[in-house]
Amino acid sequence: MNSVVCFFKINENHLEKVSLPHLKFLKAKSISSNILTNIIENTKGYLIEITILHQTEDDGKLIQKIYQNCPKLNYLKLSLYNSDISEFQNLLKSCQFLIGIEIVDVSVEWKELFDVLAKLSPISLFKFKFSAEYFIWEHKLESLKSFLDTWKDRPSMLLQISITGLRGFASCRIPWQHHQQEPRQRLEALLRRYRTYGVIKRYEIGGIDFEDFEWIQKRTPTYTLIV
Repeated sequence: MNSVVCFFKINENHLEKVSLPHLKFLKAKSISSNILTNIIENTKGYLIEITILHQTEDDGKLIQKIYQNCPKLNYLKLSLYNSDISEFQNLLKSCQFLIGIEIVDVSVEWKELFDVLAKLSPISLFKFKFSAEYFIWEHKLESLKSFLDTWKDRPSMLLQISITGLRGFASCRIPWQHHQQEPRQRLEALLRRYRTYGVIKRYEIGGIDFEDFEWIQKRTPTYTLIV
């Protein structure tokens, strides 16, 4: 059977009653959570890859709909808020086929997030991408180290760290690369050390130019929704 890839770029108002029961891949940006929950509810459990960015804050309601309706979910990319953490824990418990997850920092406490991932990640999950501003990686290395310490008895992970900005140094006259150099070196040393331990199989540190889920094996989608 030949594969069909469908791309939709339409007004959000036109999505209120849309039904895509065989949708497998969902990519959405700046779409309200109410619209997205309706789409996810109508996918009949076929979704295996979800990328949602810049959704409105909704106290975890969207995440709740994901784990209630996507039992086969393999890959998830999500902008995360502190108010989402409780439902994010439930997602990790419910979605036992997760292979890769990407967290894009909006407003999240990284220590708490790393603790949740350490305690509740399903055994299938080993691909991680964390995207946050320079400020986060400068001050949260100890939290990342604690997360890596918990992974020693699990399959080696693939890890990408994306540095997305320079919050806190905007008014400084010295080029931002200079400020970034020492914390980045500490981050690099930390990841290199855990690679020698066998905790990390491969890691990359970069900017915002990473593709979504580039470590996914080549696949042929049946339906894709991009809104």
